[in-house]
Amino acid sequence: MERVFTRSQNFDYSFMEQHLIISTGQKDDFESDFFFCISILAIIIASRGLLGLSSFSAEQRTKDMVVRKVNGASVITIIRLLFMEINRLFIIATILAWPIGHGIAMSIGLRNLRTGLSLAPMNSS
Repeated sequence: MERVFTRSQNFDYSFMEQHLIISTGQKDDFESDFFFCISILAIIIASRGLLGLSSFSAEQRTKDMVVRKVNGASVITIIRLLFMEINRLFIIATILAWPIGHGIAMSIGLRNLRTGLSLAPMNSS
């Protein structure tokens, strides 16, 4: 079937690169929003877990806190003792998460970009 063009119809043209950039950009925006929502959800879940851990620890150490308070310890000292255990766990988790996040997740994510970014300090290309 042959299409006949008349002067009343405008010929609409665009370059293929522009179309690809627009469609890829929309895909990148969707992925960015999706991973942002997932990361916010993970932070909320982790915060609730930390709150649960701290309240469980406080409940388990109620007698210890009462004895310390009766013996003259200040409230600040009791709170510091209570959160030192949680802070230790948080620091250990952070030390373990940094190499995993940098070495695995970031390198895979950066390799899949269109420009193929590298994590090397000096790029030879």
